[in-house]
Amino acid sequence: MQPIAIGTSGYNYREWKPNFYPLALSQKKFLSFYASEFSTVEVNASFYRSFPRSIYMHWAEETPDSFQFAIKGPRFVTHMKKLHGFSDSLERFFEQVGGLGKKLAVVLWQFPKQFERTNESLSRFADFVTVLPEQMAFAFDFRHESWLNAQ
Repeated sequence: MQPIAIGTSGYNYREWKPNFYPLALSQKKFLSFYASEFSTVEVNASFYRSFPRSIYMHWAEETPDSFQFAIKGPRFVTHMKKLHGFSDSLERFFEQVGGLGKKLAVVLWQFPKQFERTNESLSRFADFVTVLPEQMAFAFDFRHESWLNAQ
């Protein structure tokens, strides 16, 4: 059985002082402190902007060997490109998050509320899944209620 990983959605919140982070702790030390208390974190910032590979490598260095990251895939692919013409963006994203090495546990793809389940969207999604790296784990967050239909 897989061990249970417990964490939060994000870690870089100044308002968590002093209830979680000590008052004297600098924001640059938030991740290492967080990782001493939790075993995983979901990084939402990657949904809104890209980070250079060196940032991901730095996060990997700051955390214990057993720490795991859930990285949110960029909205550029799911919300703006709507799964059309994304190959360059996808390649760049995976090169960047590769900086986490074995600490990358899963990539979460969140779809917009307007991404309704239709023959066209199913086809785009099927094409999208075929280009994802086989050696990685993925989670998909469909927000339109039509995806909950068993048809």
